[in-house]
Amino acid sequence: MTMYQEYLAGLAAHLPTDVRALFATLSGAQESDITELLHEYPDSSEDLLGLLRQIKGTYFQQHQEKEVFLPVLGSDVEGGEYPYYLQSAQQILEERKSWLGQKSIMKIYDGQMDEVDVDERIDPTVQFHRWLCFAHCINNGGTSLLYIDFSPSPKGKSGQIVRYLHDPDSYQVIADNFAQYLQDIMQNEYPFIDPDAIGEEYCTSQETC
Repeated sequence: MTMYQEYLAGLAAHLPTDVRALFATLSGAQESDITELLHEYPDSSEDLLGLLRQIKGTYFQQHQEKEVFLPVLGSDVEGGEYPYYLQSAQQILEERKSWLGQKSIMKIYDGQMDEVDVDERIDPTVQFHRWLCFAHCINNGGTSLLYIDFSPSPKGKSGQIVRYLHDPDSYQVIADNFAQYLQDIMQNEYPFIDPDAIGEEYCTSQETC
């Protein structure tokens, strides 16, 4: 199995039983969406693309008449226990468009770079639309976001995973690449999964569940 396939198999095994049933109904992205994503991010990780081909997204996404918001990813926040939604290919592209030609870390914190913690492997002058934002935290991204960075500093690696965390603001590299990122979560046994969760908690309303 590929890394993303191993990840999904392990994820399903760790989910509570009724949530696992919901997970089994999730559908994959259309190939046209993958093609569009690759047009803008030609160096996209094969494991991310494979993940999207199996699950088109879990951030307020329609799956068989249910609007699902299912956390399927994590990071180093709170010991790995803080969960994230997987963005769809279209959401990734919409976020890219919203940042197009606009700000970088340097511009956002203009004159106040001492107030933000930036990993030395990150180039703070790179505009955000060049990063691929693949995950929003369960606080609708307000607290934390996850990116693939294709334009690192000379000390970094192309494809490294960057975690943004708000208040105090920081941008840290948490994995050298997407495959390592998934592997780290697996090795930590999916700490973001709530064993007491029930399926209804993963839909936006009772009417859609």
